[in-house]
Amino acid sequence: MDRPVQGLTTAQAEALDTVGGQAGRWLAWHDHTVVLDALEHLHALGRAGRGARLRRS
Repeated sequence: MDRPVQGLTTAQAEALDTVGGQAGRWLAWHDHTVVLDALEHLHALGRAGRGARLRRS
């Protein structure tokens, strides 16, 4: 950490580091799978419409 948190035990700091790493890996996975899939789906919808305006229901 850039600025270590005061008052944490070594075990707590290690657990926090572990959870932070897991959260970062999950966010990266989410960006590379779920978000990209959603963008590809929107792109396909746009291409299927061939530029026609979509009407809101």
